[in-house]
Amino acid sequence: MKKNQIFLNSGLCLWSLSLAAYFYSSILWTLVFASLTFVSFIIHVLHKRDFIMFRKEKPVPPATVTNQTEKEPSVQEQQKSTVIASGVHFEGNITASGQIYIYGEVYGNVVSNGGQVKIMRNGLVKGNIACGTLVIDGTLIGECKSESIDIHEHGKIDGSLAYTTLSVKNGGVFVGKAETFTKPDSEINVITFVSGEMITPLADDIPCNATGTN
Repeated sequence: MKKNQIFLNSGLCLWSLSLAAYFYSSILWTLVFASLTFVSFIIHVLHKRDFIMFRKEKPVPPATVTNQTEKEPSVQEQQKSTVIASGVHFEGNITASGQIYIYGEVYGNVVSNGGQVKIMRNGLVKGNIACGTLVIDGTLIGECKSESIDIHEHGKIDGSLAYTTLSVKNGGVFVGKAETFTKPDSEINVITFVSGEMITPLADDIPCNATGTN
């Protein structure tokens, strides 16, 4: 029962009791029930008036207009990313310079020149992968070489790894052979100081002294 109907229903019940008392010629109870009926109706009217007076509609917050174009990737970002969507079955090699996201299945080699390759959950790659950063939350069957390899909780690798840093989260699975590698010496600059000048020697500039007998 609603609270604003309690006094109304009470007044109706008391009014019925006053009629019954009047029917049985009980003047005293008739006056008592009639008075209570009147009081109940008065309280009901006052309560209803206060409810209407103090009820206020909640202010509706102003609608905010968001710029949808800010969330959309730029044309350059779209060109730098390669996406194999879920449900796609791709056969062949993939070579890209940016990020590669694999949601579907790839049967072939995947190469990202210094970029990042992500095998998403339920994604599958049967082939070799070479990239700068490899994140696996799906399945990889083959060989992979990457400076950083991160196997997530749903990730599984069956093959061989060549890496600089390797991270396997709880639930990740790796079956196969793993070895570490370092950057080649050609990528490391050796700097020496001669007569106050800074020189970066190259392999072709190193003199070779040979001695022999006649």
